[in-house]
Amino acid sequence: MRRSTVVALIVFILVAGLYWYTRQENNVLSTVLAGTPTPTSAPIGYLVEPYLKTVTSLSIRKPGSPELTLKFAEGGWSGQSGEESLTPLDQQAADSAALTVQDLRILTQIEATGETLSDFDLDEKTATVMEAAFSDGTSIKVLIGRPTVTGSGYYAMDQEHPETILVINKLSLEKLLSLPENPPVIRTDTLESTPTPEQ
Repeated sequence: MRRSTVVALIVFILVAGLYWYTRQENNVLSTVLAGTPTPTSAPIGYLVEPYLKTVTSLSIRKPGSPELTLKFAEGGWSGQSGEESLTPLDQQAADSAALTVQDLRILTQIEATGETLSDFDLDEKTATVMEAAFSDGTSIKVLIGRPTVTGSGYYAMDQEHPETILVINKLSLEKLLSLPENPPVIRTDTLESTPTPEQ
């Protein structure tokens, strides 16, 4: 038998064997060639549909801080931090906080199971609780847990949908999370401490 015929026969056997192997389930070669799907970075949507309704009240209860409450009535906002009334309240800052509720983007969501909630700090003892009421009579209550590993957002859960854990974009959410420690009040102490120029 000629040498070229032997080489051709060997090549044919190798190709046939490779073809047969790739037709088997869970073979390594097909898995490698398929690659790993890349998750999309596009947001799924918003926690609240933007600008379809307005916020009439907002409360944030954060572990270790007094509960902050903002309410809109008779054309203006009033506020409370724990038992203390927030006066003078910064109306523009309160408006901004209300609008921020409608700017909470959902980056992704995962299925929730009972044993995973504490891993995300989404139990009642460790979570920050945000509640908002709207002009159409609806309301939401959201538990906010720890930041994600990548730092792009926070784990959260809408109490009306406990089967799903959400990842909410951190930029807008952190503004709301800072309100209990930094309530929207007009600081008068800096004005009082400014010396009056002598005539």
